[in-house]
Amino acid sequence: WVVRGNHAMFFVGKEKGFFAKNDIDVAEIRKGSGSPDAMRLVGNGNADFGFGDLPTLAVARSQNVPVVAVAAVNQHSPLAIMSLAKTVKLAKPADLKGLTIGIHPAGSTYIFFKGFLAANGLTEKDMTLNSVSPPYESYLLLGRVQTVVGYVDAEVPELEAKAGGPGSLSI
Repeated sequence: WVVRGNHAMFFVGKEKGFFAKNDIDVAEIRKGSGSPDAMRLVGNGNADFGFGDLPTLAVARSQNVPVVAVAAVNQHSPLAIMSLAKTVKLAKPADLKGLTIGIHPAGSTYIFFKGFLAANGLTEKDMTLNSVSPPYESYLLLGRVQTVVGYVDAEVPELEAKAGGPGSLSI
């Protein structure tokens, strides 16, 4: 992950001593590279805690990775599929047919996205998937993809700010 506003809880918690008050020694907050990587690092003992999505944790557990959830940040999926409103209008899942979609194949967004497609009668063959890595918004702003899959609490605020402000995105 790229450090964004939705990660403030980690830095504020460390700076204000909230972790220390609970006997959690936070020596370092490292930039991640997706939920699967967080599960791997915690599972193999290279990190004590990780920040990842619960579907990715379920996949890791099914592969005998020794990880557990101790808290949930999001009570509902923050998954968002976004485009620049001036070029592509998204109103329903079928609007994705024929589009070029940027998605991080090693990230939790891909797990959510596959479920989204299945729930809406779509398959990956209905669109072109291009592999992207964080920060996703650059691929969309440079016209390399028509949509990107990300999170409303991460990529949307960043992308909206760079794309022209409120109303500049179709989500």
